[in-house]
Amino acid sequence: DTRTPMIFAAISVAVNVTTALTLFPRMGAPGIAVASAVAGWVNAVMLLGVLIRRGHWGRDVPLMKRIPRLVLSAAVMGAALYFAEHWFAVRLGPGSPLVVKATTLLSLVAGGALLYFITAFATGGADFGMIRRNVKRGSGKSAPPVAKTDLDE
Repeated sequence: DTRTPMIFAAISVAVNVTTALTLFPRMGAPGIAVASAVAGWVNAVMLLGVLIRRGHWGRDVPLMKRIPRLVLSAAVMGAALYFAEHWFAVRLGPGSPLVVKATTLLSLVAGGALLYFITAFATGGADFGMIRRNVKRGSGKSAPPVAKTDLDE
C-alpha cells in the first residue's frame, strides 16, 4: 500500500506549511523548524495508527527495552553538543574563516556521532549482533514480490 503513506505525506506537508506560516511571524526561522518537527510527528502518528488498525504493529519486547536506552544516548549526545557548541562558539562565529567553521562543525558532528554510539553500546541500546543481523538481512536477495490483494485496487 503506497497510496496511504502518500496521502499522509500530503497531509504532513499541509500541516508543515500552515504551521510555518503561523509561527514564522512570531518566532522567525525557529518557527519553521518547529513546524517541520510538528509535521513529522503528525506523519509518524498517522502511519502508526494505520499499522495498529491493520494489525501490523505487534509488541516487540526487545525493541521496547532498547528505545529508552537509545533515547538516553540521544539525550547524552544532545547535552554534550549543547555544551560543546558554547565551548567552540568563537570558532563558529561570524569572525572565523569558512574552513575553520567547517572543520569545527565536522568535528562536532563526528564527536556527537561517536559519543552516541559509545553510549548506545554501553547502555545496551545497540549491540554488534543486532547490527550484523540487520546488515545480513539487507544484503543479498531482495524480498519476494507481494501478492496483489483486493485492497490494492
